[in-house]
Amino acid sequence: MRSMMLLALLSFASSALAQGASCTLTGRNVGVGAYTWTGPASSAGVAAEVACDLPSGTSVSFRVGIDMLDRRADGRRLLRPLTPGTPLTYDLGLLDGGTRLPWGDGTGGTVTFNRTHTSGEGGLRSSFDGVNVMLEVPAGQMVRADTYTDTVTITLEMLAP
Repeated sequence: MRSMMLLALLSFASSALAQGASCTLTGRNVGVGAYTWTGPASSAGVAAEVACDLPSGTSVSFRVGIDMLDRRADGRRLLRPLTPGTPLTYDLGLLDGGTRLPWGDGTGGTVTFNRTHTSGEGGLRSSFDGVNVMLEVPAGQMVRADTYTDTVTITLEMLAP
């Protein structure tokens, strides 16, 4: 049986806040191992990590989304980087409390990862969140055995208090 390795590479952006608070977004690789056309493949992982440093008595709200401009009507596409050919379609979903939600930029039925962090009195507080995702490749895609990749742009948006 033919199989292929899949890897969705994630690029990242970062942002800082006024009031001495700052947050950083770090992208992580998410991959699916071998895929055979007779069955779906999926893998869960941490796609990004958000770390915030907050001065005493401050809070920060942020949203983490992905760029929807590269998504086609039939899904995202994994491509073979060295040789053109038939792409593999896939989807990314946010895992929130055991539920898979369509991750995007908040439009067209997609959701974003939203959090608020608050520091108490007594000094700087560091906080951390992992953005857990599910990468899914549907069954029935008869493509050549190879390595397929994609790059997804993840954005960190600081929200007004």
